[in-house]
Amino acid sequence: MNIADCILYLYPNAKLFVDFEVMDRGAGPYISMWNLSAPQPSQAELEAAWLPALKSKKVAEIKSETSRRINETLPDWKARRHRDQVELGVTTMLPAADYAAKQQKCQSIRDVSNTIEAEIQALTDPELVSGFDIANHPAWPV
Repeated sequence: MNIADCILYLYPNAKLFVDFEVMDRGAGPYISMWNLSAPQPSQAELEAAWLPALKSKKVAEIKSETSRRINETLPDWKARRHRDQVELGVTTMLPAADYAAKQQKCQSIRDVSNTIEAEIQALTDPELVSGFDIANHPAWPV
């Protein structure tokens, strides 16, 4: 269990090394400083937060991977340029069929993102959540 991750999950606005510190002097990690007005979480509260904290980090990783894949497929500037050219009635740099195909791939990426997120949320073992490989998940469209 990563105590700092649990605290940041429980108190999203907390700042490590400002509001709290975690140390380990060989006997296991512990909260060495607590400056939040909220009560310091108990060991049981930290343990209960561990799985949701891991899942939250994985969901953020999924969203980052989704954004990367969408931007790789159809960068914002290219989509804006295409829409501007259509509105202006000029020849588009990207043929309409190619643009539609790229939009469809972006939607497929979003759909897979939702599926992977649901898989993460269904897991109950922290080890499985930690080891879940987002970037190489076989469901991502090629």
